[in-house]
Amino acid sequence: MQTDRLSDTVCYFKAIELIQNLVKERSFDLIEHLTGNIYEMLYRYLMDLQRKDIALKIQINKVSPPVEGIHGGVSFSYFNSLAEV
Repeated sequence: MQTDRLSDTVCYFKAIELIQNLVKERSFDLIEHLTGNIYEMLYRYLMDLQRKDIALKIQINKVSPPVEGIHGGVSFSYFNSLAEV
C-alpha cells in the first residue's frame, strides 16, 4: 500500500502455486494442520525474499465438514507478524 511498484510486492501467483503443490503432494485430515503447513511454507518463501516487514495470516475454510449439526462450515486462522518471529 505504501508504493505502487511491483518490485515492492509479493507474487501472489507464486504463493498460490506453492499452496497448490503442497496439497497435491500430500493429504491433510485437519484444517489446523493444513493451516500450519501453509504458514510454514509461506514463511520460508517470504524469508527467502527477505520480506520481514509483512504480517502473514492464513485462514482455511472447510465449507462442508462431515459433522452433524454444523451448517455453514468451519474455519481456522493463524496470524503472526514476521517481524516478531
